[in-house]
Amino acid sequence: MRALPPLAIALLVSLAATACGAPTTTPSTAAAGPTERVEIVVGIAASLEPVMRELGAAFEQRHTAKVVFVVGSSGTLSTQIERGAPVDVFAPAHTSFLDRLAGKSLVRPETVRTYAEGGLALLASGEAASAADWRSAMSAAGVRHIAIANPETAPYGDAAKAALERAGLWVPLRPKVVQGENVAQVLQFVTTGNADVGFVARSQVMPGVPPRLRVFDVPNGLHSPLPHGIAIVGATPRRAAAERFVEFIASHDAQPTLERYGYSLPRR
Repeated sequence: MRALPPLAIALLVSLAATACGAPTTTPSTAAAGPTERVEIVVGIAASLEPVMRELGAAFEQRHTAKVVFVVGSSGTLSTQIERGAPVDVFAPAHTSFLDRLAGKSLVRPETVRTYAEGGLALLASGEAASAADWRSAMSAAGVRHIAIANPETAPYGDAAKAALERAGLWVPLRPKVVQGENVAQVLQFVTTGNADVGFVARSQVMPGVPPRLRVFDVPNGLHSPLPHGIAIVGATPRRAAAERFVEFIASHDAQPTLERYGYSLPRR
């Protein structure tokens, strides 16, 4: 099964190409006046899209700013930032991506904030939805395809592979595994019937799933922690607005929304 690249990634590549060409002046790049609405571009991991869109709307209500999200896998977005994509803020699904970019001075180390920790879930359809737990769901009759995000570029894909390995299931089930670019594609695979079960972020399914589907929690102890961080990209010309957004996401005001989507406070 082969998935097309996400439209959001194509947009980001287009933005990067624009940044490398002749300079242009638009409302988002021109210097903002006292009452002008500043536009910031925020690169987010696919697992964060539901909660970030809600938090972005709340931020816009409080500040004279517009938030434009570009969605993709953490690894792909990180690579595009290294290539000069005009992103103001980066929020991957694991802080390791920020650490790597900070080491290259591509994000500002002093702005890195760890604001939450994510969790892994298994979304199941058909006979798998009637199983007793997540392990038996994958072994249910009729399960032909098990979807995970690409472990090389998506932290939740890496966590899914680790959970399968620690449960002793990776080797016997490997022939059934299909990969998506990110967890958004995994969710799509299961909801459209192209995969019978799939590993997604808990945050994606907390708002609810169709009646024919069922969500199983995967114990956190089966994979490494998934600390979520956010930081300002070093080259941004909109630092003030970017700083306000980063501080808002890491503030107490954002915590109730994050917890409602299944995130927990980061481990200290």
